[in-house]
Amino acid sequence: MFTYFYHKKMRITKMIMQALLSNIHVVREKSDGTEINRQKVPVTWASKKKFLDRIATGGVDETKVAMKLPRIAIELVSMNRREDKAKVKTNTFLRQSDVNGYTKKFYTAQPYLMNFQAIIATKTEDDMHQILEQIIPYFSPTYTMTIKPFEDYPDIKEDIPVTLSSVSQEDNYEGGLEDRQTFYYYLDFDIDVDFYGPISDSKIIKKAIIDFKDMDSDGTLIERITVTPDPIDADSDTGSYITTYIIPGEGDSA
Repeated sequence: MFTYFYHKKMRITKMIMQALLSNIHVVREKSDGTEINRQKVPVTWASKKKFLDRIATGGVDETKVAMKLPRIAIELVSMNRREDKAKVKTNTFLRQSDVNGYTKKFYTAQPYLMNFQAIIATKTEDDMHQILEQIIPYFSPTYTMTIKPFEDYPDIKEDIPVTLSSVSQEDNYEGGLEDRQTFYYYLDFDIDVDFYGPISDSKIIKKAIIDFKDMDSDGTLIERITVTPDPIDADSDTGSYITTYIIPGEGDSA
């Protein structure tokens, strides 16, 4: 039933998510507007619990080095099938034939919604504002990226919509004096992902036959129509077709 295939769709989707947040900077300035330094915000993959624990523990445990802020952590939260976009699984689309006279058959994809959460942690409110303003304007609320879903077929392209569904805030003003003050924002993203099955070979159809029968009697053949390409090895863009009509007792006609 199952054959091995791997289109790296989940890996590609995670790379998209990380790429969207990987070119964000925080700038520190003097009161006169002179730039002191510019820092690129690191992006890592980590669960919310581990990320927050690492920040909190590093601030009070002298045996550990506190995590340097600002920083962004991304986590895949859930995957849910999109029933509203699902199609009949036997639907297919074909790619142009190869040198052996075969076409590549791609079965319809199964649509899923992948939910990611990005956690932004900063030491100052101004750092947080800078980061947010470099992210939010690109989502209104969807940002679309174009990818090549199949390594072996670079001519096939696919649009991947990324939606910023919610933004929420948290800080630790209520902590004790020994606690490290940290600002947190949580950004939830939804990415529509189509998962494709294995790609199979499909022989090109070179002849189509349509029979017309008398269904009111014994099913006697009334007429047969045969359609073939001209020439036989023509493709869909350059060839023409020969249509032959066969009427029992009257011979062939074109």
